[in-house]
Amino acid sequence: DCFTAHLGLRNKELLLFHVIRSPDMPRPEERPSGSQAGWSDWVDKVRREAANCEREIIQSVFERHMKRLEQTGGDVSRIKTKIRTSGSSRAGSVVEEAEEGGYGTIVVGRRGHSRVEEFLMGRVSSKVLQLATDRAVLVVD
Repeated sequence: DCFTAHLGLRNKELLLFHVIRSPDMPRPEERPSGSQAGWSDWVDKVRREAANCEREIIQSVFERHMKRLEQTGGDVSRIKTKIRTSGSSRAGSVVEEAEEGGYGTIVVGRRGHSRVEEFLMGRVSSKVLQLATDRAVLVVD
């Protein structure tokens, strides 16, 4: 609530959004010799299982933060969550969602999973800044 009040967003709808990118999997031409039958079925199964695991983890994170906000008196009634599993580009999916949902402001973290200290900003947040030409983008640490 403090964050939204500071930005003048107290009565606005908020969306917690996460993109599950398809995991990098070996291409069919890289498959081990002798295992040609069922290769694409196996790859699809692994992708689905990986996406389901990540979905469960992220949903748990969303729920934990919403509960914490509610326990401290925050209004969670205007906060929605969404997880997209079809994104090949996380930044592109974030900007698409903002456009489709009519969101005027995008808030992204400064860094992603990479712990390389020399980078001022992660790849996804940098790309969101490049793609979101008609929206406000806040980069938070």
